[in-house]
Amino acid sequence: MVLFGYESFSGILILTISAGIAASVPQLGNVMSLAGSFVTATVGFLLPAVSHTLLLYNQLSRFTIVANIIFLFSGLVVLFAGVYTSIV
Repeated sequence: MVLFGYESFSGILILTISAGIAASVPQLGNVMSLAGSFVTATVGFLLPAVSHTLLLYNQLSRFTIVANIIFLFSGLVVLFAGVYTSIV
């Protein structure tokens, strides 16, 4: 039984690097807010609409394509609002 193996070392290394980044950025809350708003809007709104439309375009009805386009533009509004709120 190894008490200090590769898994423990990699966990300690990731924790140390994360702590170093957190200590080196003076306003980490603002950076996390910006990253969170960007990633949430992209993954939650933009990627599903785009991937659904691109993958199943030939099988979708016009209503579904229009709904995906509306969802896409809604995601862009959420993206820009979240990034603007994080910056300002």
